[in-house]
Amino acid sequence: MPHIRRGLDLWAREQIRIAPSEASQDSVQTGTSFVVEQKERNRIMMEGEIAREKDFFDQVKKFFPKKTLLNSRAKIQTLNVGPKIAAEILEDLGHEDASSGQTHEVEAIVRYQELLLEEVELGKEGVSSFGMRYIERMNIPFAEYERLNQQTLLDVETIDTKLFFKSLHGQTAELLMEAREDKELEKVLKDLVERIIDFTNTSGEMLDIAGQGNIRVYKDPEGKWGYLLMDVYAGVDWKNAVEAAQELTHLHSALPREVITDLVNGIN
Repeated sequence: MPHIRRGLDLWAREQIRIAPSEASQDSVQTGTSFVVEQKERNRIMMEGEIAREKDFFDQVKKFFPKKTLLNSRAKIQTLNVGPKIAAEILEDLGHEDASSGQTHEVEAIVRYQELLLEEVELGKEGVSSFGMRYIERMNIPFAEYERLNQQTLLDVETIDTKLFFKSLHGQTAELLMEAREDKELEKVLKDLVERIIDFTNTSGEMLDIAGQGNIRVYKDPEGKWGYLLMDVYAGVDWKNAVEAAQELTHLHSALPREVITDLVNGIN
């Protein structure tokens, strides 16, 4: 059976934020009308997001073998969000004062995914996370950051392996070291990386390889290496990332948080 792998999304959070409480309503009728209109807009946005996600995975299926993907689907469902979780979400959004102490009925995108086999669970021997870390959040000296970007993006003669490994998940660095001796693993990693590059260059989309465990490299019971794309949909419009990068050329004030997130995702 499929299992829920994600709960609330941004639109669900927004519904909680704008939900009127008795203490703040000047007019129950006006407040209710506003919420209904907001919910209708949110549903349209969520339906568009689900359609975009389906298009994304239709593209992914053209570039990666079926055995490397888990069946998944997304649908809009109504969830009951208790006061504690609602308060935590509002605090995260900077609206902690708006908490009403009530349980909210929230429409949200819920994603279901094929049950994961035990052999590819993180923590199992022979299972590793493959991906990169957010370099901009590593708190490294600027000189190292500049050199790391140069050797990653430009055609340089030598690679500072120790520095480059800082930008990878620790297990990814270990996999690359192991691949120097294990030719089968080297072949699998090369296949994975080439498919990722081909996918992005052809489709204009990008896989989310920043999250821990989003892509997993593992050994099956027969001792053969393989990989699984667990959670590679970032839900980011990469055009937004390009626009955010362009903003940096004439920046006069701090970027909003959501723009920074798009920018960091796009750069990486």
